[in-house]
Amino acid sequence: MKNQSRFLFILLSVFFITIAHSKEPVVCDSKYVLCNAAPCQAIPGMKDRALCTCSIWEGKNIGYSACEQRNPQTAPYQQTKLLSTFSFGGMHYKYIHCKAGTPWTNCLDQECFIDKNDPRRAHCNCKIEEGTAYVTFAGMCDINACDKSMWSGAKADDNLKFMNLLSKDMAYETPPMRACLNKHNENNEAKHD
Repeated sequence: MKNQSRFLFILLSVFFITIAHSKEPVVCDSKYVLCNAAPCQAIPGMKDRALCTCSIWEGKNIGYSACEQRNPQTAPYQQTKLLSTFSFGGMHYKYIHCKAGTPWTNCLDQECFIDKNDPRRAHCNCKIEEGTAYVTFAGMCDINACDKSMWSGAKADDNLKFMNLLSKDMAYETPPMRACLNKHNENNEAKHD
């Protein structure tokens, strides 16, 4: 009996570890926060966190969080909490590739609070990333924008993965959002098409 319990414990442990590491993106149809072009500012006293000002949307979105987690939730101090995910909201934006060496933020599945003074905006507590190249929908195709501010973004491979999965779910032949055309972006886009 003791050996059976031990075996069952090991089997369950392996099962839960496997589940935790095989997390796949989930598409939901809900209210969500979109930070794909958000300006961000480091939070004093928090080395790896930034506050990003993002927009609120409703519709198809993709992230690693479960759909139930994306529903608006009541938070302390009469705040409403939402999670930040990715979508094709703001489809008029194109993305730029930014080289490694400038800090950026990853807001995917991060907590956000709706701005009481502007219910179309949310403020998100996002993770600061350093040392990796990234893409952002900010900057209006100006590659110099990468160095002018801390932007919310994503690693290029993650961005492409999410755009392709969301396109498939929405029955688009190709993702509706493209990279800006400039020398640095053309070189990176060729690697990811």
